Amino acid sequence: MLNPSKLMKNILILTIAVMTFSCNLEQQKQAKANAAFELKVEQEINSGIRNDTIFLGYRFGMSEKEFISWTKKLIRDKKLYENENRQVAYKMTLDDNNFLATAEAVFSPEYFEGKLYKLNISVEPTDHTVIALTQIQLVKIFSDKYGFYDHTENSVIDDSKDYIWIDGNRQIEIIKGFSDARIFYTDLTAERSLNQLKEIEQSEELKTTTNDI
Repeated sequence: MLNPSKLMKNILILTIAVMTFSCNLEQQKQAKANAAFELKVEQEINSGIRNDTIFLGYRFGMSEKEFISWTKKLIRDKKLYENENRQVAYKMTLDDNNFLATAEAVFSPEYFEGKLYKLNISVEPTDHTVIALTQIQLVKIFSDKYGFYDHTENSVIDDSKDYIWIDGNRQIEIIKGFSDARIFYTDLTAERSLNQLKEIEQSEELKTTTNDI
């Protein structure tokens, strides 16, 4: 008969083995899902299908001048407003089990070759709603509009998930930040061109450094 200390040691070893096995299975499952999603991304980009609509009339390919002009119109129409930090913002109402939570969404555009290719939106609750719940509310709204999300990834800040939709060139991602939930609309075609340009520039910089040494 095993003595108590040896029995506890065997139980601990078995527990660690089970946890390690479960962790490896989860990692393999995630790696397989990531590979499948990367393939889907390539297929969507190569399909030639373009979905340039973002929301509130914003669209990929807008020039900075067009973006600013359209933003001013939305402010005049009271769709958007300028908050106390002089940021362009949008008031969001989120349904939480028949309780209407409120949040402020702040925009941050990014351009490639003078054209809008990414719109980053920070959504911060203006009531006592926790950030995790705000993300869940947003995922529900986007799922109702765009269908079930195509992919999830593990968050880099905690044990939450990042949710991703992709349709043609348009990718939508919702993540949980430290003090906000974030939505990213990305034109994948433009982003791929941008990344290719960055790779060329980095290669040239490396070549220059090598020659200088």
